[in-house]
Amino acid sequence: MHNYPKRLTACLLLASHTLTSCLNPIVGPRKDTLAISEDLVTTKAIAPLALSQGSIEVIAKGGHAVALKQEADGLSALIKEDLPLGFERTLDLPVYGEPSLFDLSLLSQHSQSWYKRHIMVCLPEKDPKGKGYVYVGQLGLLGA
Repeated sequence: MHNYPKRLTACLLLASHTLTSCLNPIVGPRKDTLAISEDLVTTKAIAPLALSQGSIEVIAKGGHAVALKQEADGLSALIKEDLPLGFERTLDLPVYGEPSLFDLSLLSQHSQSWYKRHIMVCLPEKDPKGKGYVYVGQLGLLGA
C-alpha cells in the first residue's frame, strides 16, 4: 500500500510528458541544413583511400577502411578512420600479426566478413605506447 503514492507520481509524470510532447509540432530540417548534409554525404562517398599498385582496401573490425600495401619488409597500412560525417582522419600505421598472413595475394582471396573478423585497428589513443597499429590474424582465445 505504501507504493501507491510513488506509482501515482510516476503515472502522472509519464502522462504529462506524453501530453507535452504531443503538443509540440515536429519541425522539419531547414533547407540550407539539408543541402550541407547532402554535400557531406557525397564528399565522404567519393573520397576513398589512395590505393597504389599492389595494395588492397578492406573494411576492418570497427568499420575502419584499411589499405594494405606489400613492402620489402612486410605489410604497411593506411587507415581511414570510421568517423561521423564531416570528420576525417587518415593514419599510416605498422602491421603486426601472424606471419603466414603477410602475403598480399593470400589476403586478397578472403571475404569481407573474414576481414572484419581477422583485421583489427588499434588507434594511437587506445594503444598503451601511443603509436597505434594494425593486427592481422586470429583475435581472441581459441576454443577447445
